[in-house]
Amino acid sequence: MKYALPILFAAFAVAASTPEDVTRDFRQTLAELVKADTTNPPGNEARAVAILARRLKEENIAYEIVDFGSDRQNVSQNVRQNLIARLKGDGTRNPLLLLAHVDVVGTKDQNWSTPPHEVTEKDGFLYARGVADDLGMAVTNLEVFLRLKREKVALKRDVILAFTGAEESLGLGIRAVLEKRPELLDAEIALNEGGGIWLNDAGNPYIVRPQLAEKIYRNFSLSATGETGHSSIPKKNNAVYKLARALDRLAHDEPERRLLPVTRAYFRDLAKIESGEMARALAAIGSSKGQIPKWALKVVEARPAVAVLLSTTCVATMLSAGTEVNALAATASANVNCRILPDENVEQVQARLVKIVGDPEVTVTPLADAGGKGTSPLEGEVMSAIQDLAKEVYHGLPVVPEMASFSTDSRFLRERGVQAYGFNPIATYEKDASRWHGIDERIPVASIQPAIENMYRLVLKLAR
Repeated sequence: MKYALPILFAAFAVAASTPEDVTRDFRQTLAELVKADTTNPPGNEARAVAILARRLKEENIAYEIVDFGSDRQNVSQNVRQNLIARLKGDGTRNPLLLLAHVDVVGTKDQNWSTPPHEVTEKDGFLYARGVADDLGMAVTNLEVFLRLKREKVALKRDVILAFTGAEESLGLGIRAVLEKRPELLDAEIALNEGGGIWLNDAGNPYIVRPQLAEKIYRNFSLSATGETGHSSIPKKNNAVYKLARALDRLAHDEPERRLLPVTRAYFRDLAKIESGEMARALAAIGSSKGQIPKWALKVVEARPAVAVLLSTTCVATMLSAGTEVNALAATASANVNCRILPDENVEQVQARLVKIVGDPEVTVTPLADAGGKGTSPLEGEVMSAIQDLAKEVYHGLPVVPEMASFSTDSRFLRERGVQAYGFNPIATYEKDASRWHGIDERIPVASIQPAIENMYRLVLKLAR
């Protein structure tokens, strides 16, 4: 974080505070949220809401709680909650939303080196479930929001602070707010998780990655039926074999690769900071007018997280068949998880799966709607503010807009016309992204102070 420190310390001097003062409350609140254990399922986000509500009460800030679920054993007790607060501006511009979710994924069967629901500092990192996804950003947003209140910043926009639940399960929390109390999230622009800042091996920022779009999440069921009977007398009309053949065809299907405006910009800009053959391949893809060059695609496929941005992907994730080991199965089914390019729809993907399967005896059925669609602008006020921040704080680091292959709550906002951008200011290492739903999730201690200060700077650019 060497690039950010000179400006960072000057800013704290103006605010009559020290970096230590700023991080003290952050770390204490983060530790409380981690210990509250909002593993989803079941969530129990009310635990986190109580902690965050206390911080707001201490600053005399009003807030609202929107329930969206109760305890299964005690239906009168609401344990699934969202929290929303607002600082009023002068109304000359539409609101800015600071969004984060407070549920976390589970740690069952994961062999952590530290207690997953207790913040542990080790080797310059804070380890715990949720520190990166997404409790760290939740506390960053809180500290920025409280500083706006303490310093009585004259705002042109209302600044809305929202903590949602169940982001890890179809976004049930934010969907409840949008259905019951949509006026609470009536923003023009939003800052959420999804993008951020990568560090190089030396621990310095090298790329700023605002997220402008994300793939649509949708599950499909592939199901086959067959003749039943004793396994000692096999029959050709076998449900398991039908399904297996369908899944084999899916495994060998080559999806159409194509560019969207946001992914074209991503490949073009990423090429500028890569080197060698990878840089040439990225540039060739970003500048391609028709079919993507095969040689370039082959090179990029060595980086699967980049290659998947060129197509809708569908992959089998769960199987179910039979009731006994010595009985022929009446049915066999598979869950196929698809990540759909934001300009496609579910019906198009379903039709493609039916064509790939190529068997009228295997049905393809879309499952629960995970919602969301749309892309935020590549140009405009938010991107300009992020680019200015990169110039001022990080000496002109490249800003590379991206589309995520995963889903966040931003998809529900974009669907309603909100310009939602993923920008987690806690700089981290790209290699640590695999830890976010896995073992030993962590964030660098050195990233905490700059994250709070730089998020504050970004909010001032957008709301003042």
